[in-house]
Amino acid sequence: MNIKKSLRVILVECFGILIGILSGLVIPKVFDIQSYAYLKTFTLYISYAGMMHFGFSDGMYLILGGKDIDDIKKEKIKGYFYVMLKIVTVVVVVLFIVSFFIKDIAFTYFVYYIMPWQIVLFISLLYRATGEFNKYVVVRIAQNIVNLASILVVILLIRSPVLYMKIQVIGNLLIALVSGALIIFSTKKSEKIERSEIKSITSMGFTIMIANAVSLLFVTLDRWFVKIKFTVNDFAYYSFAVSMLSLFLVLINSVTVLFYPYLARNKGDDTVVSKVKKYIILICSFAPGGYFVLEFIVKNFLPGYVPSLEVLGILIIGIPFITLTSVLYANLYKVGMRGREYLIVACKMVALAFVLNVFVSYVLKQAVLIAYCTDITLFVWYVYSSKDFTGLKIHKNEIFHFIVYVICYELIRIIPVPSLIKAFIFIISMAILEYIFFNEDVKESFLMIKNRKNVKNTKE
Repeated sequence: MNIKKSLRVILVECFGILIGILSGLVIPKVFDIQSYAYLKTFTLYISYAGMMHFGFSDGMYLILGGKDIDDIKKEKIKGYFYVMLKIVTVVVVVLFIVSFFIKDIAFTYFVYYIMPWQIVLFISLLYRATGEFNKYVVVRIAQNIVNLASILVVILLIRSPVLYMKIQVIGNLLIALVSGALIIFSTKKSEKIERSEIKSITSMGFTIMIANAVSLLFVTLDRWFVKIKFTVNDFAYYSFAVSMLSLFLVLINSVTVLFYPYLARNKGDDTVVSKVKKYIILICSFAPGGYFVLEFIVKNFLPGYVPSLEVLGILIIGIPFITLTSVLYANLYKVGMRGREYLIVACKMVALAFVLNVFVSYVLKQAVLIAYCTDITLFVWYVYSSKDFTGLKIHKNEIFHFIVYVICYELIRIIPVPSLIKAFIFIISMAILEYIFFNEDVKESFLMIKNRKNVKNTKE
């Protein structure tokens, strides 16, 4: 894996996190609860925009994974692009007709959003599959600028959720026009993609798309239950907590982007898989320390959203398991062309989450407890899928690590000291914990960094 390119992706995603912090902390400050809930309804809708290609773009992503973009004919890429446009056009027309009956402005803007987003998604998947991270970074920077513009306009000019939606649609349309033009004008002709190839690519990608959609349903299911069963305020508080959690998930997504071509090129290497798993655990176990920083910010600058902290405090425990399932397990299913198996597993986890959410919503009747449903299902997924891949066996040190990890976190949460001191205590605790349970892996990591520095100094 090219470290330099990887760092660029991570830095851009960190920029996205800063924008997310601005959005997550300032927009709730300037919007009333009703407007904020309405805005979060739109963002909930657009989270499903990526599945409107009926699997074609995902199929392309799979067949091009690990290849060099220079080895792929430009005419072929242009042909794939035109096929995607035709498929998405049909979907948009159908949903546009549906919008006349639903009469929801948020849904209407979601329909406008789909085509630009699908074009940007196609370009992003192309660059990700072929390891063209420099070009991918440019697309992500443009998306970050659109997000920043959306936030600044509604904060500084007109405090309207509808204006936010308009800027999102127009901004992504501009990115789509520029990036789409690069493909259209890259060559005069496009290769005609035969129906048999379209069918093959779509059938291959459709299973992955459905599995991704099911996984998306899994991570949004809790919000749907809160939106349908509980009050507008409950939905706003819960959505705010998820927005805070998404600051960490943006970085997780960047790691997902980096690891697919890497795992594709090292397909079948159990040592690589095992090391990736250990590094994910080592790094992501520090994430809950961020909760205490956010606790300090919310209590001091957004006291109206203090009820969200309990939800966030529960959800953030699951970050190591979210990362393992989305970065490692999902990518391994894709690399191994095991889309059907991935779909079956994802459906089982959604079914479990659904049962747990129904129980909490209709029996316990507390919105906060729904967050535990997500954590429990994520842990079950982590255990369940570990048996599907050699090199992912769960060892005793992992089990003990996670038990102590949860106990440390919960104990530190109740200590009557300032939030930032809690963050420091948690980070130190995790460092000691990881040194105890993953001693050899920690030493190996430091040795690898040291050797890389020595190589760099020798070259200089």
